[in-house]
Amino acid sequence: MGYSRLLSVSVAHRYFADNRCRHLRFTELGTTHRKLVNAKLMVKYRDDGLDMFLEDSPANWMQLESLANQKRSYRNMGEGEPIGEYRDIVDPFCVHFAAQSLDSNFTLYSEALASRLPTERGKVLSLMNAVVEPDKDADVLPLHAGDVVDKTALVNVQQWLSNDRIETSSPHGIALLLRLEINPAFFRTIKQRHDQGLTALHFTAQLAATASLWVYHFMGRFDQFLLEVVDRSRSDKSVTVDESAVGDEEPLFESVADGYEDALQRKVTLFRSTKKLPLLERSNYSFQLKDARTNKVIIKRLPVASPAHLQGTLKGGVYAAESNIYVNY
Repeated sequence: MGYSRLLSVSVAHRYFADNRCRHLRFTELGTTHRKLVNAKLMVKYRDDGLDMFLEDSPANWMQLESLANQKRSYRNMGEGEPIGEYRDIVDPFCVHFAAQSLDSNFTLYSEALASRLPTERGKVLSLMNAVVEPDKDADVLPLHAGDVVDKTALVNVQQWLSNDRIETSSPHGIALLLRLEINPAFFRTIKQRHDQGLTALHFTAQLAATASLWVYHFMGRFDQFLLEVVDRSRSDKSVTVDESAVGDEEPLFESVADGYEDALQRKVTLFRSTKKLPLLERSNYSFQLKDARTNKVIIKRLPVASPAHLQGTLKGGVYAAESNIYVNY
């Protein structure tokens, strides 16, 4: 007796060069493990997702269909019907997972988490397959609305657990919560695909990399120069960047008039990017520091922003992200 793949889940992340999220560890919540065993389901975990399989037999398919169609009694609270009356509602088969990131910088380079307001710090991202229509013909379906997972997916962990009647302690360092529901419509879809020999449904979640304004702090012997930050990629065709992030407008960096003095009373010159640039695991941005008078290259390639440089501030109630990069000369 073999196993049939029912579905797979993958988390993608634009911070990584191959768009494949790294270092996630999934944990089964509440009674999920017992439910999986009883339903003859097996889950294999990857560091970017999971795969769910059913022990393939007619009896197990029938049992899963029964679980997808199970009902529970619900006491009406006055929604157009007599108060106190009970009615049956579909209570589909659901399993729940938490994903912890083993990378301590995950919340910094993940836009939806990095942009949380102080009052939202305890919230994490929630994903569920119930947000998509299961009868679509597509093999790949998103676990969220829109192009990427955004702040609308933020939930309070304890409230999320309570809503689904999950009695468990909250694992430390949760980055994502995942709810997989096999309801009647979804069961019909996966059974039909199985009978027709089609590939299992693949659910994806696309995370965006944090974008921030880059601020260069030039400290040291720069007084002799008229500084300018140049985007080398615009003159060197061997350098490629994300054109959607950089664009064509000039300049990409502008001098900030209000510089300051460091602890050694040296003048510090500031340059700030004119638009937000994303944090990348292996950045392909290439910026140079030049003397505008002589066109002399002072620093051939400036350091690029990393999660460690990121600082979030509230300006007028709106979150603003800056990456402060300090350069000595």
